[in-house]
Amino acid sequence: MTDFDFKTAPDEELERIVHTQHPWAVPAAYELQKRQLEKSTQKISIPHWTLVPTFWLVVASIIIALVALFLALRADMRAIRSKIEIRPTAPESPNSGPVVPPQAPKSQPVPSQKKP
Repeated sequence: MTDFDFKTAPDEELERIVHTQHPWAVPAAYELQKRQLEKSTQKISIPHWTLVPTFWLVVASIIIALVALFLALRADMRAIRSKIEIRPTAPESPNSGPVVPPQAPKSQPVPSQKKP
């Protein structure tokens, strides 16, 4: 086997060579460890979702949007309160009172005719 054979050999064959007293056991063990290290570094190379810059951009934009919403609602509430407080009240006249709708005149009962 040459160095090229170690790189293309399957893991099972390399493990079989490592567990024997073969002279190529050390290079086979080296190749196995190298493959295991590559597999573990591939798992580590993918960052956690909270470390991605896009996540923090979304969090910052949500916070900014909430602050803007709070400030807009606060300004609207102040405007509504100022309109309520500034509204002038009409002075009451002495003749003012509750408005009662006029009633229709009461009808007189119809006289009944007497029987002879």
